[in-house]
Amino acid sequence: MKPEGLKKLTAKEILRTVGELRAEQSRRESAALIRRNKKHVGKCFSYLNSYGSSYPKWTMYAKVTRIDADGNLHGFTFQKTSMNIYEAQFEKLWFGRGIESFNLVDKQEFEEARRQFLDVLASKLK
Repeated sequence: MKPEGLKKLTAKEILRTVGELRAEQSRRESAALIRRNKKHVGKCFSYLNSYGSSYPKWTMYAKVTRIDADGNLHGFTFQKTSMNIYEAQFEKLWFGRGIESFNLVDKQEFEEARRQFLDVLASKLK
């Protein structure tokens, strides 16, 4: 709609039109995100994590398990931090809009890291 066409609309009609345009924009952005992110479902990743520049780094592992209707990636992560804290998060909105900062790893590396993580947890829970 051209700006001169807005002059003929009431405030209520303008609000409705703006709402419709925002909804259409959201649908298009979600469709583009789904196209971009669907290739990551089932893939495994690593990320060099830290508490900040003055702390040692560690590896966090992640696996994408699904993509939602908005195109956001969901999955699970696990890590042992530099402070010896073991963390695992499941079914979390995890990458949101992208995974550009994560590194793709092969399934064998991911499974070995997960096995080691679970072995340590099992030994600590005895």
